[in-house]
Amino acid sequence: MTAKKLNTLEKLEMKDTVLEYITNPQFPVPPTWPRFKPLQTVGDIWEEAKDEHKFVVLVFEDDGSIVGREVILDLVDYPSVLVRTMHKKDVEKFGIIKYPSLYIINKDSSFQHLASGSGMIDSDRHRFVDKLLSMMGLFDSEGRRIKVNHDSDKHGGGEGGNVVKFQQAREDTPAKHQPIPSTVTGVHMQDLESALHYAFRQEVAICKTIDGPKLDALRNFVSALAKYFPGRGEVSRFLWKLVDYLGSLDMPLTGDSWVSAIDTLQGKEAFLPDQVHWVSCQGSQSRYRGYPCSVWTLFHVLTVAANNQQSSVNALEVPMAIRGYMEHFFGCSECSQHFIQMASTLEKDIHRPADAVLWLWAAHNKANKRLHGDDSEDPQHPKIQFPSAQDCPECHKPPSDSDYVPGWNSSAVASFLGKFYGKENIIQDALTLAGDAAEGSRSGKEEMDWWEKKQGDGDLKKIQEQHEQKKRRKAANFALGDQVPAEKLRLEINDLPAVDYHSQRGSGLLISRWGFSRLDFGVCMVFYVMCAAIIVILYYHFIVQRKFKVPCVKYFKNSWV
Repeated sequence: MTAKKLNTLEKLEMKDTVLEYITNPQFPVPPTWPRFKPLQTVGDIWEEAKDEHKFVVLVFEDDGSIVGREVILDLVDYPSVLVRTMHKKDVEKFGIIKYPSLYIINKDSSFQHLASGSGMIDSDRHRFVDKLLSMMGLFDSEGRRIKVNHDSDKHGGGEGGNVVKFQQAREDTPAKHQPIPSTVTGVHMQDLESALHYAFRQEVAICKTIDGPKLDALRNFVSALAKYFPGRGEVSRFLWKLVDYLGSLDMPLTGDSWVSAIDTLQGKEAFLPDQVHWVSCQGSQSRYRGYPCSVWTLFHVLTVAANNQQSSVNALEVPMAIRGYMEHFFGCSECSQHFIQMASTLEKDIHRPADAVLWLWAAHNKANKRLHGDDSEDPQHPKIQFPSAQDCPECHKPPSDSDYVPGWNSSAVASFLGKFYGKENIIQDALTLAGDAAEGSRSGKEEMDWWEKKQGDGDLKKIQEQHEQKKRRKAANFALGDQVPAEKLRLEINDLPAVDYHSQRGSGLLISRWGFSRLDFGVCMVFYVMCAAIIVILYYHFIVQRKFKVPCVKYFKNSWV
């Protein structure tokens, strides 16, 4: 092996040089040397796969990316996994749109998506490696990675042999010197849509009455979502319908009528996804992360989106909407109080939309600092000061009283947040359509996660039962091709005595706001006709015949005189 001279002391340059030296060797290599050359077709990987390879995976990446090669090196000590790479130009025909992406390959050469990157090399590398190790069961009960001894194959132990030992970095390293793992995994649209589902169908829905400042807060929050949520067209149209509905109300709203409105406003062209599935916000156990993680992500996305439209934006619009939601609807009262305390000076702190981006970032880091080490912290996803030095080296600098937050380069942070939470970098997962939602949503029998339990099982079970009934009726209507016209969907749900019918154009079907079918109305009409006929018969019997008998009565009376 020929040595290569390093002409730099810069860490990143040294790393790139070593990686190039290893992955493009100019010397004879042993048979066990990893293969780094990208494959041309998916089927080529089976020429290398062996019986010992329980997991065969591909990293799809741009030309020139080093993520795949780093993942191969990270997993070289795990004989049960085979990792190879393919370039973008060779997989675009499969409809892959996000790079880098990690896929597991089946024996029929079909593939299944495992994870997507955010474009930041180190964070993508760690995400892919952790995903694969998690699949192999190589995390202990406390979320620590299990380390494999380099001699494991010699002893025949593999990943599960006696030579496997736990990585004890937490115990062996002093707390102040512990490396802080990165939590950057990108922003997933699935997490954002799940946050909307939770917020609307559970946190708002459990309110008995929504009026006064509470109703104003809901209007402001939904309005901010409609303006700045960077989602697909169907979700955006649904949010604007919800804005119109809330604007038309002239009386208090109840949780039940809110859920009814959400169900009634849904259609094939405008809907709120009926599925909760966490991606980046998935905790190592069901009691970790989930909704709180997703709602923070949603808030960051809104502030960044508003900043990108700053020419016509009120700088306080999104922060005030967030504060109103946290004050009136967020399920954790202690968390809400802490947030309201931090947000008490919003009017003085925020003058431009860019200020809102940095203010929310600083508030989030304060919350992370307060909760670090708390029982609610996921050991596999520690609460860090974001972004870490690994994810954004230029964001960190020596403390300075002149900057927005001492110890940070605020301009670099703003740039990082703009990219990380920007619409163009949001990972578009395999999202469901309104008609498909029933398949992906959780059944009422599935165990609720920790956030649902925290808010009260009774109220949520009632909401879920009502929602399941309405969802089944709606699914039947969709199957019949029954869709309420968009221009007739503005309802006043609170006018309970009124029965408002909307005819489907061209279908002859009738739908009420309560979800009655044509058969239901047919039965009601038959019953109505029968009742009317009985009333007419009784009227004829007691009134008309009585009039005909009157002269006869007078005649007999006169005959007795």
